[in-house]
Amino acid sequence: MSAANDVAPKPIWRMIPYRMADHQMALFIKNVEVERLARELAKSRGVPVTEAIRQSLENETAREHLTSQQNESDLIARLMEISEQAGRIPHRDRPMTEDEVLGYDELEIPSS
Repeated sequence: MSAANDVAPKPIWRMIPYRMADHQMALFIKNVEVERLARELAKSRGVPVTEAIRQSLENETAREHLTSQQNESDLIARLMEISEQAGRIPHRDRPMTEDEVLGYDELEIPSS
């Protein structure tokens, strides 16, 4: 390498764009229990292991999406409930003092 070109060449794999959608890629399962479960599921469904895994991942992804939507719906409902409660708070002509907020009277005795 010359002084003018101090940068090492990049490995070829970093220079090739990642486009594997039309190519089959291997998935290595290194867990005996996961492999056993995949084979058991494939056998019970009567499909190849790859198809059983694809179906399971597709089903789980759909379930996650539904769960996410449900959580979002629950949050929106809770926020609407809080908003309605806040809307029922009576309007005051003047803001409450710190003692009034904390529940103390003019003698600094907690009011009930």
